[in-house]
Amino acid sequence: MPNTVTQVSARTFAGEHRNTPMFIDLPYYQIGHKLYRHAPSPAEHAAIAGVIRRCRKALLTYDSCAEVEEMYRGCEVDRIPVRYYAGRKGDRNYSFKQDTELVIAV
Repeated sequence: MPNTVTQVSARTFAGEHRNTPMFIDLPYYQIGHKLYRHAPSPAEHAAIAGVIRRCRKALLTYDSCAEVEEMYRGCEVDRIPVRYYAGRKGDRNYSFKQDTELVIAV
């Protein structure tokens, strides 16, 4: 099966493709409101989790926080170290933050 990249919501995509293995890079839970024009609310994140948990196979990435871990309790959750970089093109003084993200297998 070919790879497919879409811009539909994770909730819609997962609901329409429940039997297809999928990877979904979800919007950040804790700081999404600072990064995205239309960040999901906590209730929307919970609704997305409800749909995804009914999928046959899904692999997700999410920011590491207690709320996300609670929504996906019972799923396989791994923590991976990540580095976030910020800077302008041509600017050699990039700043970075080291943190942890979750990789969740449903």
